[in-house]
Amino acid sequence: MIAPYLVVFAITTALIAIAGSASNRSRLVRGLAGATAIAIVSVFAGIRDFNVGGPDVMLYGNKIFNAMVLTPDASGILKYATDRNVSGEVGYYFLNWLVSRFTADAHVFYTVLAAICATIIYSAIMLLRSFAPPAVMWLTYMLTAYVEGFNLLRQSPSLALGVLAVALVVRSRYRLGFLAALASLLFHNSAFVVLVMWAIAFYLKTRKGSISRSVWLVLIVSVLGLVAFVPILNLLGDSLSDTKYQEYLTEGARGGRAFGIDALYRAVPILAGVWALYATRPRPEPNLTRPRQPRARGRSVVAVLEREATLTTAPTQSDTAIAARRATIVVLVLLTLELVLLPVREISYPFYRLLAYFGYLRVIGYALIVGQLTRGRALGGLVAVAFAAAYFALIVIDRNEAFYASAILDSWW
Repeated sequence: MIAPYLVVFAITTALIAIAGSASNRSRLVRGLAGATAIAIVSVFAGIRDFNVGGPDVMLYGNKIFNAMVLTPDASGILKYATDRNVSGEVGYYFLNWLVSRFTADAHVFYTVLAAICATIIYSAIMLLRSFAPPAVMWLTYMLTAYVEGFNLLRQSPSLALGVLAVALVVRSRYRLGFLAALASLLFHNSAFVVLVMWAIAFYLKTRKGSISRSVWLVLIVSVLGLVAFVPILNLLGDSLSDTKYQEYLTEGARGGRAFGIDALYRAVPILAGVWALYATRPRPEPNLTRPRQPRARGRSVVAVLEREATLTTAPTQSDTAIAARRATIVVLVLLTLELVLLPVREISYPFYRLLAYFGYLRVIGYALIVGQLTRGRALGGLVAVAFAAAYFALIVIDRNEAFYASAILDSWW
């Protein structure tokens, strides 16, 4: 069923809108609204049937949790990982073990996992609420990323931390952003990409003046890097044939039609963002000319200077507007990198897991584009939501068989 999703999305988006509009003096309102939204989506994710969203729950999710239930102390975590030739991802195993100290019900673990991811995304949204409408950011998360988290169990916290790391960088909190990037490595080995994202975001954010050359430099280096590493990627792709990633090598995902649609839904927001930035670029006032006036008599010097200032001073953007524009550019560049590097999935589809970190920034990217509009912002928000809804219908539901089902929920009625 799709109806339960729509109900949850609508209720929680309204709560996030309340949280985002609350002033700094109403932190209690913001906290209660945000906590309620997080609780709703977390429980909703936790009580789902295990076959909703994809194969990862049955492939390794339940197995790892059940193994942690039987692990008496934390030292057994490393032994379990070593026996299965798994390096890294200590955070995911530890979270399983920690939850298993209180319950043997895997549904509780998936509730906690969803709560962690939603809390991280909520934190990023609140950081950027002065740049973009929080409701659009949250609803984009619900429509394009939340349900995918039902399947991407280990990677979801890393993806969320990637969004938070970039949000912290564009808010000039570079050290905290770097810590968030490091934390992402605890949940998935592929999260080294988040460190790359942090470095690119830091580079673009700290450039003085125009950053057009810096943007082109990042894009050109990325393309050259892709060309240079194609032989290596081909070799690595062949080496994945006997690993757990073989589960993802399906013809439907690698077909030309799917590739074309994927490229299209990535390109459209980027083009829209470029247009929005161009349409709202700062324009200096034209030089104002006036006939020479006779020398003022009996007027104060201050009055004359004020008149001269009104004739010669060009309008300037507020600090918030400048910061929001730079944040939009940074996120658009990172989204563009996903599109530029998309051919990697044709070499080996599992490598798409690397590009997913860039694509996850759509959670904040769509709303940042809307935030740049000076006119028609409400209409722009509706268009962004409609685009995200199309993603939900065509990609999330259609490809992932993510129709909602819950035996637990059914038993309550």
